[in-house]
Amino acid sequence: MDSHIARTAPYSQWLIIRLLALLISAISSSIFAAAPPASNLIELEQVIDRAAPQSSSSDYLKRLLDDPANQELRWVTANPAVITEAAQNISFAVSEQKTKTFHLRSFKNSIDGMVVWIGDTPSDRKTRFPGSNEVDFDPFNNAIIVRDGDKLSGTFMVDGQPYKLAFIEDGRHALIKIDETKLAPEGEPLPGQEESADVSITPAADLSIRHIRVLMVTTRQSRASRPTIRADIVNAIEAANLATYNSGVLIQFQLAGIYDAAYDEEGDSNVLLSNLRNVQTDLGKAVADNRNLYLADLVSMVMTSPEVCGRAYLNATKASAYSVISCTSSLAHEMGHNLGADHNREGFSGMDSPPYMFGYRHEAEPKFRTKMSAQCRTGSCPRIAFFSTPYRSYEGIPMGTVEHNNVARRLNERRGVVDDFYPGNHKGYKPFLNRFMLDAHLSLCLQTNSADSSVAMGPCSAAGTDADQNSMREWKAVSSDGTYWNIRNHFIDSRSTEDQCLMTTRKLDAVGKVMMGACSPAAGEYVSQRQWTLESVGNGLYELKNKYSHDAHNGECLRTFAENKTVLLDNCRPNGKADYNSMRRWNWEMFQ
Repeated sequence: MDSHIARTAPYSQWLIIRLLALLISAISSSIFAAAPPASNLIELEQVIDRAAPQSSSSDYLKRLLDDPANQELRWVTANPAVITEAAQNISFAVSEQKTKTFHLRSFKNSIDGMVVWIGDTPSDRKTRFPGSNEVDFDPFNNAIIVRDGDKLSGTFMVDGQPYKLAFIEDGRHALIKIDETKLAPEGEPLPGQEESADVSITPAADLSIRHIRVLMVTTRQSRASRPTIRADIVNAIEAANLATYNSGVLIQFQLAGIYDAAYDEEGDSNVLLSNLRNVQTDLGKAVADNRNLYLADLVSMVMTSPEVCGRAYLNATKASAYSVISCTSSLAHEMGHNLGADHNREGFSGMDSPPYMFGYRHEAEPKFRTKMSAQCRTGSCPRIAFFSTPYRSYEGIPMGTVEHNNVARRLNERRGVVDDFYPGNHKGYKPFLNRFMLDAHLSLCLQTNSADSSVAMGPCSAAGTDADQNSMREWKAVSSDGTYWNIRNHFIDSRSTEDQCLMTTRKLDAVGKVMMGACSPAAGEYVSQRQWTLESVGNGLYELKNKYSHDAHNGECLRTFAENKTVLLDNCRPNGKADYNSMRRWNWEMFQ
């Protein structure tokens, strides 16, 4: 949590935050002292000669070679199988002379069976700079890697130099060295409302994390230009979450959905942004319908227009909470505009309210700029995974100022406003994934059915029709009595006038069937049929045990099967061939 919040919160909260910081420091020192062996992510091949005929006919490769911001491209042999939760350390070569090792910080499951590996390079910096604001995460050496089957979408920082790992075609990847000075600029934001001081802000004493749902939109051109556009989007969402987490911003962005619009781009970023939000256009109407379906607080469209990396509305209302991006690395920046943050105060001509809403750039060594800042005036500064805040430091150097460079404060103040664009109980619902299905690369999630009360495994991506919506795959646990959980479904909660919970019919039949039923038992039923325990088995996985079954000494767990999409209560341990522990192990982001 951000120290600026702690300083306005009660002393006990401040003390807890400080103790957590010391604990993180101790863990970091332990990692630095004894790191397990690293797995090689890539093997370097030849540098791609722009002037020579290319062995690949990929239009994507041609576009990458034509982009002046791509300083150097090099063929690599990638090893996607490395990207697992078991990979605690990954080595990444950027030249024959330089290899960087990253240590796992976070591993997540995402849409369509994709997984996300996030890490940085451990060091003893917090020992050398023991101040309480010194950051634990290395802003100059870090990695976000998304694996989609045998394809990788990676963004890396190595000694302050940004790189991308891009899938090209036919199993081939390229390592791209980025020259940030040649990237398209960030477009100046457009006013999202009448310029006036905000009166509705989240109080500093409110330390709740807000889940802001984001609908991503693609065009025909952006889909054609990026073979891994969905993985690139997942990477961009996770980069935004990394920046909020690092900066003490109490926001978690959730990818509500990806809408592949039947839309051909026309005009520049201003025209595209206007068409995106205008419900009188075919694009705007279709996007609005999908936004309401996905309950998305923010909307961003991936475009190919090259004049800016992105453009957005500033201090957005629900009606103007839109952005467009051509650089997926700019998603966090543009959503920052929607939340009320701006570029740099130097030369700012608008209404300076509040005065601390600006990004920060440190133009002496070590040079860096935070997410909202434009490029440094004294030469290239790497854009780091932090929003400006005076309560984070690198080597003792603050990443912002109290007076003018505290975007973290601004985002925390407006997070409640944006989160409430779609108020209600949809926040906190998460997909429910099975480990066996993930290992088999089957994109199946636990879901309900619009026609009846049945529960089964189904495709994680909905068709988007009335009979097949993403909310059918979204679940949350509500404490039943402090020990057991009721498990609720988003779709049913939004449609039913009666509270319904996941339950077993074990009392009524020999088969351990599960279904949705009234949370309050009918005559002859028991509350315990609707009560569950979630027992951690490590690595973010859980076994779900039903209280009724436990009380009857059956000791059964929720499980899947290899040959069909059935979900039942069954023995917690495998009982024959083609029966695995992983069929009984579930990944639920809510409990991580």
